[in-house]
Amino acid sequence: MRILKTEQYINEKLNIKPVTKDRFDGLLIEVNKDLIKKYSLVWNEKTKLFDCDKSVKVESDLVHNGKLIIKFGVVKDNFECSDLGLTTLEGAPKSVYGFYCYNNKLTTLEYSPQEVDGDFDCGNNNLKTLKGAPQMVGGGFLCNINKLTSLNGAPQSVGGEFECMDNQLITLEGAPQDVDWFYCNANKLTSLKGSPKYIAADFYCNNNNLTSLEGAPQMVGGDFACEDNPDLVLPKEKPSWIKGEIIS
Repeated sequence: MRILKTEQYINEKLNIKPVTKDRFDGLLIEVNKDLIKKYSLVWNEKTKLFDCDKSVKVESDLVHNGKLIIKFGVVKDNFECSDLGLTTLEGAPKSVYGFYCYNNKLTTLEYSPQEVDGDFDCGNNNLKTLKGAPQMVGGGFLCNINKLTSLNGAPQSVGGEFECMDNQLITLEGAPQDVDWFYCNANKLTSLKGSPKYIAADFYCNNNNLTSLEGAPQMVGGDFACEDNPDLVLPKEKPSWIKGEIIS
């Protein structure tokens, strides 16, 4: 007489095939017709990946053991896979408009899309490095609330704001050199060395350990905010490279 575990017994009674790596990696289209229809996916025979002309908001039915069960190719609108407990971005699209993977358990940005026309938000994860991030982002790049100590691996072309607040940064080395807005509040910075050279709008470096403006941008088109840096010594007159106001 066979003694079956409850899960095995139920699976056999309902004729459910066991979940295996092969089943997830080599997606069985016949089994997943409902998911394909739900997310408006189209199989690309050439790339062996799923494409989509619409935005995709991933729900728990596309996740197993912290991983996407479908491998995406091109998503022409936004792709959101936030709040799902993901531990890897394996299966994420190669090309998207906007990409949102915040509030997960990611320790790496490996498998990130490398073509991002809109925003890229990987905030509130467990990232210690930005290695694997796309190098060109058409919109903003947000990596707030992680465990970053440097910005090495960050995209070098960012079309909107760059936000790296609430990390453990001790340097801004690796930051892109030309952005619209830059926010590095709530870190452990003692210097602004490595800052972007050109900021079209505002620069925020509140709540750090700065003592001077050494290494600051060459041009800030808006305001320069440096509140809550107790030992920061500011020049008597506003530097000419700050076009807006100093907020201190």
